[in-house]
Amino acid sequence: MRGFTLIELIVSLAVLSIIMAAGVPKFSDMLEEYYADIALYDLRSVFQKSRILALNNSQEVIACPLKGNQCSDDWTLPIAAFNDQNKNLKLDPEELLYFKISNEVNHGVWYKKRVKANYIKFTAQGYAFSSATTFLYCPDSGNNNTAKQLVINFQGRIRIDSYLNASGSPYSNLSPLSCD
Repeated sequence: MRGFTLIELIVSLAVLSIIMAAGVPKFSDMLEEYYADIALYDLRSVFQKSRILALNNSQEVIACPLKGNQCSDDWTLPIAAFNDQNKNLKLDPEELLYFKISNEVNHGVWYKKRVKANYIKFTAQGYAFSSATTFLYCPDSGNNNTAKQLVINFQGRIRIDSYLNASGSPYSNLSPLSCD
């Protein structure tokens, strides 16, 4: 029976360390992509459900992060969808709560254009005239290559894009959001 010589063992460890050094950064990028995708798909599903509720019930539906029963600007709080009949951006006892979903993000942070508008409102026709906006998910690492954005247009359509285009600059030309 023959074993490894010291030279063979050192060469094997050197090759293994080179492979590991090349693979670990790619693995962390893949992990950041995964966390970004989960966060974006969760938020997108909240808005899609809200839009469908507005269309099916033929009435406005507000989706916002709730702190107590008041709409907040912290999009990591649970997001609720309800019919805000008196338009006070509060979930009052007589108003119908359609759903409330956790929006906890553990590996990044949300930024939103139009920060003062702490809600997304879908009309009875499914439009988001007053709520068209962009959300930017930035990973904790600050790596803009894995940052992604969720865009809600005036028609109420929701899409997910990467944050950077092929040349490495943000897609949005007018006051782009930034992970910095």
